[in-house]
Amino acid sequence: MLVTRGRRRTAVMLASGLFLAVSGILSVAALGSGHIASDKTVTLTDPAGDLLGSSSGADITTVSLSTRGDLLTMAVTFARSFDPTHDYLDVYMDTDRNLSSGDDELAIGADYQLDAGALPGAVHGRLQEWTGQDWHDISAETASFQASLTGTTVTFQVSRNDLYDTNGFDYFVEAVTTDPSGHAISVDRFPNSIDGPGGSVGPPATFLLAAATTPTTQTSSGSSPFPRASFGAAHTIPSTVRAGKRLTVTFPIKLSNGAVIGGGTLRCTVTLAGKPVAHTAHIQNGKASVVLTVPKNSKGKLLIVKVSVPLLGAAVGTATIRVH
Repeated sequence: MLVTRGRRRTAVMLASGLFLAVSGILSVAALGSGHIASDKTVTLTDPAGDLLGSSSGADITTVSLSTRGDLLTMAVTFARSFDPTHDYLDVYMDTDRNLSSGDDELAIGADYQLDAGALPGAVHGRLQEWTGQDWHDISAETASFQASLTGTTVTFQVSRNDLYDTNGFDYFVEAVTTDPSGHAISVDRFPNSIDGPGGSVGPPATFLLAAATTPTTQTSSGSSPFPRASFGAAHTIPSTVRAGKRLTVTFPIKLSNGAVIGGGTLRCTVTLAGKPVAHTAHIQNGKASVVLTVPKNSKGKLLIVKVSVPLLGAAVGTATIRVH
């Protein structure tokens, strides 16, 4: 049986758009702020015929990466035409080059994923972000992202500003071909070193962008470039929660570096007796706020609100509220 490293296509809530307001110097590694000083192009080759499984599958031949200003372009070329009906392409990117963050199942700490395939007749490209628990499609929220197919080549474009201003990343590429039943019949990966001995994961490829014009604050080796978040006790307005009425639930957010989180979008779930409840959620002035209308006929039931900022750690703020 062929084993793929990823190929998960699930939808979760948005956890991007993070802003930190700090008195004095911004100490969150400045997230690689500034523009790339010079353009760069690297083209790498992959041995022909090195697929696992059927020789008719999608066989990667070259991977080309280039920058023009802040725009990053990646083109993956195959030995035959890419068939989006049966071929899938995934690019896993560790944009902070930190093994302890990102999707640890992939062993490179992948923070972002580019993928293509699955729709007949056209390439269907996506940019996904690791939320701390799963992958979330942020293509629609990312204006710079584009994906295209021309014969044997799939091309992705995205601004490094939409990859948290990365100045370089580790990555690997995986191409999977399926039969009409959706079962994988071949897998090809780049670089080949990613397939370590005994099924282990070996070293990925690395793409370092040209030096940024604005110096960035360096983090210590092995540390995350983002602070860790923790949540204080929830506060409800009004204090007595009643069925059919509007409710605001707020959680104070504390950051490990003492900064104040000033805005962005957080991940949130609200359930009543195990069923989801419509709501809106936002971050402002160091607090996570969730606004909803408590369902009618819910008196005596438990309302559970959970919030998290996945890029700032695994902490989850939880409020369990009895409806009156």
